[in-house]
Amino acid sequence: MNEKNWLVRTNQTITFLPMVIVLFIGLIGYEWLRTELVGSWILFIALILLGRLLNPIQATIFSILIFIIVFIYILFDIQLNTFDITTKILQLFILPIAPLLLSIYYEIMSQNNQTDHLLNAYRRNLTHKLLPISTYDYTHAQVQQMLDQELIAQYGEINIEIINHELLRDMLQVDEFKFFQQKIIDILEADFELPHFSFTDARLSIIRIIMIGDHNSNKAQQITKKIKQIDLIKIKATINSHIKQKSYSENVP
Repeated sequence: MNEKNWLVRTNQTITFLPMVIVLFIGLIGYEWLRTELVGSWILFIALILLGRLLNPIQATIFSILIFIIVFIYILFDIQLNTFDITTKILQLFILPIAPLLLSIYYEIMSQNNQTDHLLNAYRRNLTHKLLPISTYDYTHAQVQQMLDQELIAQYGEINIEIINHELLRDMLQVDEFKFFQQKIIDILEADFELPHFSFTDARLSIIRIIMIGDHNSNKAQQITKKIKQIDLIKIKATINSHIKQKSYSENVP
């Protein structure tokens, strides 16, 4: 509980710290700047803070609008012969950028939070819903023993290898890759309507499933087909059926 509260407080600090820094710099600048620049400085700080409420697309459109307004203002200023070229050019390029600063920062923060949620969900599902691949041989031996002792009528195995796992990991962004892996986990944790054990490695590149009482491998075929239908995935799969004193296997095309 203490660790969770510490993390929450840390996230809140990361969220509000940039705005506090902007306000702090704004107050110092207000006191230190020349009187004729105070108005522009207040406008600059206000535009930075306004960016917190805008997404990057909105901030970009708003920045273009500011650039046009400031440019028109400079043209009128030239006609009035009150043109301070250094200050006005600085305003022309600095003020339009102001809304983008916090807007881009919080967009990055939002994307990072989404990625963190995906990673946490993936780790949680991998830990609590799927069994380590290292326990597969032992579990399989126990299920086979149950079959030999006629405690169960039959069982089936699904062996799946994602043959383009490395390519997908290099090609996709972290959040895209974890979303792709979550699709596989969702299929593995769907209602099989049969007792089953699902196994995988830490990378989710190898999948083993033992299903009790899967007559004619119907359910195994459905699961394999669903995984194969995931976008971009390429798999090699076999289904093995075991019956008392008899077993057979088939490759899934």
